[in-house]
Amino acid sequence: MIRSQSMHGTAWRRPRLKAFLPVAAWTVFVAFALRFGPGWLASEASLKPMIALAMLLIPLCAILAVAKARGVDAQHATFALTLLIWWFLLISDEFFNRISDVQSTYEGQFSGDAYSEVFTWVIAFLILGFLSLARPEYLSKMFSGSYKWITSFMLSCLVAAVYSPSPLYALGWWFKLFLVSLVLGLCTSCIEKLSDVRAFLWSSLWGFLFICVLALADALADPTNLFQGVGGRLNADPVVLSGIAGLLLIVSLILNAIRGRLWLKLVGFASVVTMIFALGKTGLIAGAVSATVFFVLQKKIASGLALLLGVVLLAVILVATVTPLANYVSTYRAGSTLTGRTEVWAGAIPLIKQQPLLGHGYLSSKFMWTTRRGSVDDVAPHLHNGFLETLYNNGLVGLVLLLGIHGAILTNLFNARKALSVPNGKESVDLEQANILIVGCFALYVDLLIYGCFTPAFGGAASAFFMAFLSILGLSIGLRKLTQQPEAKQPVSARARIGWRKRFSEPSPSST
Repeated sequence: MIRSQSMHGTAWRRPRLKAFLPVAAWTVFVAFALRFGPGWLASEASLKPMIALAMLLIPLCAILAVAKARGVDAQHATFALTLLIWWFLLISDEFFNRISDVQSTYEGQFSGDAYSEVFTWVIAFLILGFLSLARPEYLSKMFSGSYKWITSFMLSCLVAAVYSPSPLYALGWWFKLFLVSLVLGLCTSCIEKLSDVRAFLWSSLWGFLFICVLALADALADPTNLFQGVGGRLNADPVVLSGIAGLLLIVSLILNAIRGRLWLKLVGFASVVTMIFALGKTGLIAGAVSATVFFVLQKKIASGLALLLGVVLLAVILVATVTPLANYVSTYRAGSTLTGRTEVWAGAIPLIKQQPLLGHGYLSSKFMWTTRRGSVDDVAPHLHNGFLETLYNNGLVGLVLLLGIHGAILTNLFNARKALSVPNGKESVDLEQANILIVGCFALYVDLLIYGCFTPAFGGAASAFFMAFLSILGLSIGLRKLTQQPEAKQPVSARARIGWRKRFSEPSPSST
């Protein structure tokens, strides 16, 4: 029976890359078609959600066809399809343009893209319902162990959505958070080998890559306005683009460290260039620091310092040679207020004290203008800090649950790393690969922690950043389980096999 499962796993891993290459090509084609194609392609209210659903359903059919042709068992097929839903949820916010004024949102009037995006979430939820039939036991695990922190926080957001200034707006975003919790819970329950952790990272990498490509395609759509963004930067959201590029850098470094690929190195380099061109200071610093941490914790100090110096040198060269970037840097004068963030925080603290326990309602920070009319808060859609965002929206109850997620991530990663140095029969676990994955997840956490201190990367809407943050807890749960159980079926690396063979073949000193 064990051999049969192994054969199925091998049969599935072999065509997986071939199955995902068309998916990647399809996403890149759609990204450029939406930005460089005719206007009606991206403006028709009925056409855009159909394109989005095609991006979900076409790869879904391809994966089912490959699974049936290869005789893949239901468990592996379920995991692959769930990863596809995860990828789709990552990119959905970038695909739909939901920009609308605060007054309309407050009154419950949303743009057509907002309804279209929720419609695609409902379709994804229905697909997930069918997939859950193959593994329903994961639902009970969502209320136990470390995962209970995600479930508890999600439920607290549901309660807080009821007394939010715009309940319909809050409930819409809560539905995505609920869906993300289910998808991540199913993925976590399917992690039984280190290759499953890698597969999740591959799915996330394709999602981050799509977001960056779509944003860059938007900026390149009109080269004359390429640097007409905020302060003369790249014509895209600099904070979001630099943050996503930072996550893309870390994930590409993790996967390349496990198995070196030239194109992954190119993706990492392109992500650094994107961060610099976007010139989002928070994302750039978070990405550079976390990438350095990734190398240093592997005791590759020279590589870490080389990467950090390389990023700094490349940034200096690009800023010095690209006139719009140089003009932005030379005229930047908002450093003392962290680009206005300190003013937003100062305005939010008195309001937090008014409702310290339960907060003002889920995502209510978007509507702070109702009580602070005429202040800087009028134009701030959030509090630019994940902890303050949670404290304002969900109160101390939500903040405690969010800190529980942080603590569970660190505890799981620490115990997984500690277990690698304790012999407990883990001969079948590739210790080197496990260490890379553990360190990589910690680097992702460091990136989002730094980024979340100046943006709502966690605790607010279920954006790609919050999804990435929650996924670290799911991966940490899987890594802790794999490193602590002696019966893990992950094949040993060649280096580990040689080490164990020499250990048992060489005579001991006592026998001589």
